[in-house]
Amino acid sequence: MFPHRRTRPAATPTDEVRLSFEASLDGPSQARRAAREMLHGRVTDQELHRVAMMISDVVTIAVLHPHQRPDAIIDVHVELSEDRVRAAVYDHDAVEFAAHFRSAVNAGIRLGDRAASRWGTDTSDRRDCVWFELDLGSPERRVPG
Repeated sequence: MFPHRRTRPAATPTDEVRLSFEASLDGPSQARRAAREMLHGRVTDQELHRVAMMISDVVTIAVLHPHQRPDAIIDVHVELSEDRVRAAVYDHDAVEFAAHFRSAVNAGIRLGDRAASRWGTDTSDRRDCVWFELDLGSPERRVPG
């Protein structure tokens, strides 16, 4: 038998993209584009679609958060490792962004168990963070629809 062959290039600890932008309606597309450029050809099309959709959802909620300041800064970090993609969206100025996001998930946004392998919220250093992880190489997971 032949040994299992890797279908995606090996990731290194520096496989990441970080971007910051003002909270504007262009934010979700900026974050989605950066993630797609970084991950294209390194994950399956299905995984790429799921990551882009989840980043778009989280950034949209950060931008449209009811307590968002007009000059607020949103940071997006996307990291690729050998077995997963991890993304985190940081909002420096919004009041209770993480709590607002949890409410949106409860109201039906697709993140949660239907798209992410894991997700959560953190609050530290006067900024809120919503993060998610997607395990790679799990063909049994379906694209939410």
